[in-house]
Amino acid sequence: MKKNKRYALIGIGYLTVLILLISVLSAWLNVRLINSDRTLLYPLLSIMLSVYVSLKLISDEKTFKHGVIIPVISFILFIFGI
Repeated sequence: MKKNKRYALIGIGYLTVLILLISVLSAWLNVRLINSDRTLLYPLLSIMLSVYVSLKLISDEKTFKHGVIIPVISFILFIFGI
């Protein structure tokens, strides 16, 4: 059961990175910002979720590297997206 929980957290972490990547790319591709509040809302929610998941992953030594990789990639994408 604990092994499944680890895999679920890793999957959720990388899913947040994917969501952040999609939201950054869609913001770059859309020149017109009709919903500008959503342009910043989705990346911020994705950052918060990735930090939460990474804190859970860092506490286990088997998933420590994923707990470091996920927020680093998320912050890099967030900085380049703004």
